[in-house]
Amino acid sequence: MKFGLMAQMQAPRPWPEGVDMDFRIRWQTFEQALRAKEVGFDAFWLTERHFYDEIGHSSAPEVFLTGLSQRTGRIG
Repeated sequence: MKFGLMAQMQAPRPWPEGVDMDFRIRWQTFEQALRAKEVGFDAFWLTERHFYDEIGHSSAPEVFLTGLSQRTGRIG
């Protein structure tokens, strides 16, 4: 059996002052994907969203997944 993890890059409000939420949420999702590989997940899916403030932080998941593929050998 194979297992995968799906992420949506959510950033619910209120956002902290002076924090770049786009940067933070991307790095948190990247860290989650790397951890998923470490614990044995076989796949990592990322939703694509546009124009939503709190859940719309993934308008080009293929770019994120390309970066992820450079750090993982079998997940992505």
